[in-house]
Amino acid sequence: MSVLIVGWVIYPLACIVIARRHSVLSAPSVAGQSVAIVLATREAPELVARQVDSLLSQEYPQGHLDLIVAVDARSTHLTRDYQTLIAGRARVVLGDEPGGKACALNAGVRSAAADYVVFADSQPRFLDQSIARLVGFLHANPQFGGVSGALVLNELPHQRDPVLGRVWDYELAVRRAHANLHSICAVTGAIYAIRREYWQSLPAGAICDDLFVPMHIILTGGRVGFCESARALDARIFSRPQEFQRKVRTLTGMLQFVMARPEVLLPWRNPVWAQFVFHKLLRIATPFLAAIFAGGVSVGLYSSDVFAFWPLAFVPFALLLLLAAIGSSRTQKIIRDTGWVLLLLCAPLVAIWRALRGKWDVWTPQLHSPDPR
Repeated sequence: MSVLIVGWVIYPLACIVIARRHSVLSAPSVAGQSVAIVLATREAPELVARQVDSLLSQEYPQGHLDLIVAVDARSTHLTRDYQTLIAGRARVVLGDEPGGKACALNAGVRSAAADYVVFADSQPRFLDQSIARLVGFLHANPQFGGVSGALVLNELPHQRDPVLGRVWDYELAVRRAHANLHSICAVTGAIYAIRREYWQSLPAGAICDDLFVPMHIILTGGRVGFCESARALDARIFSRPQEFQRKVRTLTGMLQFVMARPEVLLPWRNPVWAQFVFHKLLRIATPFLAAIFAGGVSVGLYSSDVFAFWPLAFVPFALLLLLAAIGSSRTQKIIRDTGWVLLLLCAPLVAIWRALRGKWDVWTPQLHSPDPR
């Protein structure tokens, strides 16, 4: 239990408090640097064309922008479909075989010649000056090899998931602290930027480029920052089952990364070792540590006279069920949220099961369509 308290409470609070003593890093808006924007996608050409228009509407000189649409080799759409809709506004390249986002990113960055590379997704829209802010951050802070923007969820208060909303607020606070202390070890995949020199080709099938890319920068001596003034707006609303699958995918990707780069587990090799252990690996270990704690408590009660009163432990649950049965909407909501938290605790178990079987393909399968080059 002490490990859980340290990892989930003491460590993040200590980071937040200590980080306040560090000066906030500057992120001036600049517009004179050469920038390549890489958009890896398998989405419909019409949707990608709208994203291209949105990116080109940014307050950044188009003469300094090289927009590259890297089409996943597994996409059901042909490259010529994209070329027809975005001709003259962006370059279209075909992702490497055997396909997947990582292979598309490799092809996209390989074709980029700019000093800075900005990464975008097909749907979240960059808000004003986000490109200039990302590039300005890297230009003003040469010790940083990469920087993440912030994802803004376009949700009304009544639409926001009460559990995930608080988790996301907590995540943002910890990211701010980590960035000021040294680096964040995972960026927001929908909006981040790197210096071109720090790019290393991703292994085929890599799930989380937003973990592979920043950790490579950190392991090679650079830092990765967080620029909250660079924002991407995501208007989508995901259901709890969808969020659960996203959580499983992220945790599976983290295990995949550890297996690919085991040196991150060595404190003398990983400059953000404590952060990686407490902020990443602990999420995998949480259900196991909680089970060990519950088992220890049960054994302790069984070996003492207190165990004679164990039926009293079911009284709160019986009251909740009683209130739910008589139609208390507030109690029903509490029960649903409690069940949702317990379900999230199962996500690491599913991720570990996938990892043990080597099941890294966690994306929705699509039919492969031959693509004339």
